[in-house]
Amino acid sequence: MNTHITVWMKRGVKIILVDPESKRIEAETRNGETIQVNAYYLNPSFRWPMVGESWMVKEENGSWYLEGLWENQEPTEETS
Repeated sequence: MNTHITVWMKRGVKIILVDPESKRIEAETRNGETIQVNAYYLNPSFRWPMVGESWMVKEENGSWYLEGLWENQEPTEETS
């Protein structure tokens, strides 16, 4: 009998660091916690986030992954 259950947790975050060369993304949660976001399994439609953007992330088995842009975007300095 398989009792393993995968639990997914989603949350909105603000991107605070993006380094494509080292495949490193850091994000800040609403409560001020900094999390590492996994950028090792990139699909063909992947786009690197920009610092200051709001994204949804998903936690799966202890790792965070980008889920997609958060719809309630406020303009960043680069786009305004």
